[in-house]
Amino acid sequence: MDGKDVDAVEIATSRGSSGFSTAQNGKPLFPIEYKKYPPSTIPGEKLSETQPLPTKLRHFARQLLTEDMLTQRTPGAHAEVLARFKKMISRGPIHTTDVGVDTVMFPAWTGGAEWGGAAFDPDHSLLYINSNEMAWLYALAEDPKPGATVSEKIWYRTQCAVCHGENRTGAPPTFLRSWISGSGLGPTKMRDVIFYGQGRMTGFPTLAGPEYRRDQFRTSERG
Repeated sequence: MDGKDVDAVEIATSRGSSGFSTAQNGKPLFPIEYKKYPPSTIPGEKLSETQPLPTKLRHFARQLLTEDMLTQRTPGAHAEVLARFKKMISRGPIHTTDVGVDTVMFPAWTGGAEWGGAAFDPDHSLLYINSNEMAWLYALAEDPKPGATVSEKIWYRTQCAVCHGENRTGAPPTFLRSWISGSGLGPTKMRDVIFYGQGRMTGFPTLAGPEYRRDQFRTSERG
């Protein structure tokens, strides 16, 4: 900075941006711009009116998924993906989410520097960043009104589809196919996994009915 070496802290984000601040007081080394973004259209949801963006450093990951970036592997593959893409919302990494419409997050939570972060080579004064670009789709669904009868399909869409997909196909290898009644687990074991969780899957105790309260819900493996 101004011809002098400065001790600094660098943060590489999953949004594909880098932030540098002084090691002494945490003040940004480069100007930060606070840009205004549209408010949420979801009733009761209040978002920050502005978001901080770097003004001098370029993003190291692309920020917007557009039609020209879709697969060109074959004309048929491109046409199929393009038709699906036109039904989605793609506004970049900072935007509101609509109800019932797939929204593209790009780069997503697994994008940018992700959890791998960055590595600094002090001998050559080089900063290495492994940049990831992966599009995620998500949407909001309206909660059923109090007292309304909720179908199994609605329960699955609101509680399970975010990981296992609308059609229960998952997103291997990160998220596997969801279990179905023919999995061989049996109803008791399936309830156990849903209620307590297993492996990477968290438990969902709120899905248990009154006949499966935590103090009553046990399997032979748990005694």
